[in-house]
Amino acid sequence: MKTSYWSRLRVLTWAVLFAAGSLASCSDDDDKGGPTPPPVQLVDQIEYDGGTPIDIKSAIFEIEDTDLYTFYLSPTAGIADMDGMSEANDYLRVMVRNPKGTVNTESDTFEISYKDISVKEATMKDVKSVKLSADYLSETSRLNLYVEVEMESGKTLLARYENTCSEAKLPELNNQYELNGEALAIGSVLKWSNAATGATTYYFYNEADVTEPQDGLNGLTVTLAAETTETTFDLSTVDPAQVSVKYGAFQNTENTTGSLTIEVKNNVLTLAIDAEEGDNHLRAAYSGAFTFGFESQNYIKVTKGETPEEAALAKVFVYKKGSTNILTFGMVDAEAPANLMEGNYAASISLTETQLKECSIDLSEKDPIFQKPLAQIQIFDYLEYRIWDNSTYAEVNGTLTTRQEGNTTYLKLVVEYKDGVTLESEWSGVLTTTSEETDMTPVKPFHPHITITKEDGSPTDLDWDITELQMRHDPNYSDMGETSPSYIFYFVNANTEQNGGVDNTTGTPVLIIPDQETSYNIPNLKETGDTFKWSFQFNNRNLSLYSLGYGYNSWMKRCPEEGSIQIEKVDKNWKITFRFKDLIDKGFAKEGTSNTLVVEWEGPATKYSGTKPNDLTDEDY
Repeated sequence: MKTSYWSRLRVLTWAVLFAAGSLASCSDDDDKGGPTPPPVQLVDQIEYDGGTPIDIKSAIFEIEDTDLYTFYLSPTAGIADMDGMSEANDYLRVMVRNPKGTVNTESDTFEISYKDISVKEATMKDVKSVKLSADYLSETSRLNLYVEVEMESGKTLLARYENTCSEAKLPELNNQYELNGEALAIGSVLKWSNAATGATTYYFYNEADVTEPQDGLNGLTVTLAAETTETTFDLSTVDPAQVSVKYGAFQNTENTTGSLTIEVKNNVLTLAIDAEEGDNHLRAAYSGAFTFGFESQNYIKVTKGETPEEAALAKVFVYKKGSTNILTFGMVDAEAPANLMEGNYAASISLTETQLKECSIDLSEKDPIFQKPLAQIQIFDYLEYRIWDNSTYAEVNGTLTTRQEGNTTYLKLVVEYKDGVTLESEWSGVLTTTSEETDMTPVKPFHPHITITKEDGSPTDLDWDITELQMRHDPNYSDMGETSPSYIFYFVNANTEQNGGVDNTTGTPVLIIPDQETSYNIPNLKETGDTFKWSFQFNNRNLSLYSLGYGYNSWMKRCPEEGSIQIEKVDKNWKITFRFKDLIDKGFAKEGTSNTLVVEWEGPATKYSGTKPNDLTDEDY
């Protein structure tokens, strides 16, 4: 047992005085006429104002600023933390700096309080005398304490304690985080992954029902770099760039001490923190549910030429077609995929299950065996009514990144069609499943027109509006030496007059069909052979047979590999759709521009204004 120097001196002084008093007179009386009592000998006790000594049964302490100790001594047994001490509310409190023996009450920092006795700088005018010795041995957790106070009022306080004193246990946290003793309940927990860097950030908020990170909320965050695989960390040895803990004034550094445990098992997240950095002490404990997500800006941006268009990306639809997942999204917040066509652009991505789960694809690369894109990307352009498709477009660059965890999907797409359109998008959330596939093909509001597009879908310089359909009938129409009764349709447009009128095929395309019927639906013109004697004349440089013209499959080899015609006559109104791809099998090779021509008309036909035979009367129009 270690006793302070001041305490030993005090006992010796009392012993000498007691002996001297005994020799002088064994019959000295006290103020009341009785014998003078011997000095009180306290053993782990408190005596208040001369009353009966009270046994000290609990002793704990707290430390501030590394050397400012506050000791709490209570007659209530079993107290181990400050909550228990506050609840008992019967303790002697002694505060000293660097408790290593006698305290100089004239200059040292100290405080003593018990019941209505308070000794500190502000109350020294009420104190007649005070003596204090405190010696704490951290190696053995032993406190040697002596207190002697006499107030001007006459009240006294004596205390002696020479026994074990433990540091106060901190209150047990239950789904809470605490900085410097101020605890808050954890109301929301997020696990947010950065797909680009691989880092994961955990957010712990006091507020409930938080479903995504909020800049305005002061929560606890724990960030683990992608390279971090452990779940328990010694914060004095970890690299703060790999393991980061932040809350309020607390930010771990290389000087931080303490521990961190964070892990997810069976959809339960567990957190335990007990760490000190400078003057800040951070603790946290949690076990429970969490919301998962990916860091994402949730946007879509389409740039065509110098004109960008950007919108929030709120929803991504998915339709499962066999083993393929078709993801569809666009510029508007739609209730169904079809509603995406109300915006200027939409996009679809076709992915396998493996690709949807996790992939990083260079869109400039192709499957080495099939020479097809590793993932099909289509951009639906509702301004130009066309589809940008990387499976047909000549040069496409960009990247596609996906990640899935649970029911949450992360998607990032950057795709550039050279000399065309660029799309950037990023999204994280739960995919919206649809039960049927939606045809997203842009459909231009009908207007009679003649267009020629390139093989990749891009436009040529030919996109003419048809202003009038002139028609004649020739019972002896001659084509390549063969004569047959035919209808001849002239698609009049703004170029007709300046090119010499309807009989000049440079400015006016001409379609000839046999007159057996007035309605036809032929999906494949080549398969009809010479049973359907049709021809088409249009002298235009975007077509290979601009002088000879196109026609039924004969020895002249004028019939395209792909071509169709639909003609319907109702009363005096005609509906005509004629299209073909300029690619012709010549026997030894296929020749042509591979451009696609489309002619569409709806409405009545007018009387032919040219000079060629026409046996129709005015009543036929």
